[in-house]
Formats: sequence, structure tokens, C-alpha cells
Amino acid sequence: MDALTAITRDHERLTKLMRCLRDHEAEPVTVMAELRARLSAHTAAEEEQIYGTLLGMDAAEEYAVAHGITEHRDVENRLAAAQAAVGTAGFDTLVAEFVDAVTLHIREEESRILPDLAREVSDERLEHLGVLFEDRRRSELDEAGFGYSAG
Repeated sequence: MDALTAITRDHERLTKLMRCLRDHEAEPVTVMAELRARLSAHTAAEEEQIYGTLLGMDAAEEYAVAHGITEHRDVENRLAAAQAAVGTAGFDTLVAEFVDAVTLHIREEESRILPDLAREVSDERLEHLGVLFEDRRRSELDEAGFGYSAG
């Protein structure tokens, strides 16, 4: 699977989990634990394999990568704030802010970074990056106890 497909599929998984959390379809502590593991795995794989490939291409790409990394940290902080607020009156607001931040990041990434990657690297390289992304993501999920069978 190429990198673009791997990343967008993972974005879809994250979006489903966020919807589940926002709509109270499951125990929030459980959903947030999975979200934390999946976001961490996604971020590690993306920053290492995809963002690393884009660095050095040109100043605009470097800015997009730096912006993406900043958004990753913001999302992690928003999730931590929501986790700390489970059972409080502010929980739903913090979840909404977290979901909005991730949704914006996904939209920006899929409209800017991924198309730039597709233009800058060969199809063969995209396939290789997809394998590297998935291997890194799965390794992170295994370490967090959300092994390969979890997707």
C-alpha cells in the first residue's frame, strides 16, 4: 500500500474513534486510551517516514512539516486535557476542541502535505514509504498493547 493510502486509511480510523468518543458510543477512558496509542503511532510513523522525506525539499515544505509537527503536539496536549477531565462538566467541550484540532490537521495534511509528497516522489518511493509507515505504526501499536490485529 502506498503512503498516501496508508495515511488516509489511518486518518479514517482515527476519525471513527473520535466520533465514537464525541457521541458517547463507548466508555471514554477506553476510547481515549486507544486514541492515544493510535495517535502516538501515527505521529511517530508520519514524522519519521513522511515528514522526514519532505524536509530539505524546499522552504515551503519545511514550513508545512514544522506546522504539522506543532499540530501533532497540540493534539496530544488536547487529548491529555480531555483525559484529565473525564467525568467533569468541561469534558465534552475539551473533547470537541480535541476533535476539531485533529479534524483541521487531517484536512490540512490531506490537502497540502500528501499532494506535495505525491508530486515530489516516485510511485515506487510512495510504495516503499507506505511499507515503512505501516511497519513503524504497527510497531508502536504493538508496544502500546494494541497489536496488529487491531488495525
